Order: sequence, then C-alpha cells, then structure tokens
Amino acid sequence: MPESLVALTMSKFDYKTRKPFAVRDILDALQSGSTERIAEVYRDVHPGDIELAFERLDEADRLSILEALPADVLVAWADYLTPSELEAFLHQAEEPKQKEMLDSLSDDEL
Repeated sequence: MPESLVALTMSKFDYKTRKPFAVRDILDALQSGSTERIAEVYRDVHPGDIELAFERLDEADRLSILEALPADVLVAWADYLTPSELEAFLHQAEEPKQKEMLDSLSDDEL
C-alpha cells in the first residue's frame, strides 16, 4: 500500500463529521479488502461502532479481517479491540507487521 490509511485520512479526521453507518455496511467494507472502503470506514465511522461490528463476527472472521488491515489502522483501533483479539492477532501476525504494531502501541495497550 503506497501510503498508510491513517495518513490518507488524517486530514479529514474529525469526530463531529462522522456519520452513522449500519453494522452490516461496516462489515461489508472491512471484509471487502478494498483500501478505499476501509479508508472510508476509518475516516467516517467511530471506532466504537467498529467494535460493535466486530462483536458480530466469529473469531476466525475477526482474525482474518485484522490480518488484512494495515498495522497503522490496527494501532489506531487497538483500544476498541478486546485484549484477547489483539493478543491472538499478534501471535499469528507475520513478523514485520507484528514488529510495526508492537513498536507503535503504547505501554498501556500492551
């Protein structure tokens, strides 16, 4: 991916402009693997709503989506993932992504 989703969307990052999204729309975007759709979710959907969407998935689907997300998005959403989801993901992530996430997470998130 040429530029991070966080960099791609931070210029427009403002909680006041966030619009409501249906959980199904959030899940469809995350499962699509489309950089544009994921960037839209990252930009427009409150992370708490992402958390609600993730709760509707089984563990295998959650981990599959987490694997497809860029590390910078995972770090931004870390507070909204359960500790067990974050831990499970870190255990199975490839070393470069695992290192990037561990380097970016705060001590409180570890």
